[in-house]
Amino acid sequence: MRSRLPAVSGTDRTSAGFPGRTSTTATAGSLAVMERSSKLLDDAGRGRSMTKVLTMVNIAAVMSRGGEVLAASLQQQAAIALLHQVESAGDLPPGYAGHLAGSLLRLARYEEALKLAREDAQRAHQAGNTRTAALSDLIAARALVKLRRF
Repeated sequence: MRSRLPAVSGTDRTSAGFPGRTSTTATAGSLAVMERSSKLLDDAGRGRSMTKVLTMVNIAAVMSRGGEVLAASLQQQAAIALLHQVESAGDLPPGYAGHLAGSLLRLARYEEALKLAREDAQRAHQAGNTRTAALSDLIAARALVKLRRF
């Protein structure tokens, strides 16, 4: 019979890197700190800044890694909407739509994911950002497979 006790590594550390701390508690702790940072930005009058946008994107990333994909996608959409307001040109930098496309792919919203990923890949290619372009191309390809249009 398999033991129900957690495995102990040679360093006595969990996957979160600390004794007795799991990745779930690390995720919850990270999320709490970032949400507090977001509130502090609002309170300081910086709620419409690129710092706020980046904080929102980071919150979405933690939510997504914690399995809260729908909440993450809503946070990503809010971050993109704010980005359009605070950036003078209103253009999305490469990667922003790709993150949302990845969430939409996980939510089985394949057409939307495909459109965003293709647009993001094009922006990334134009900017010479091959890493982001490749990631967005991969998301687009995965959406095409799910849509059976490969």
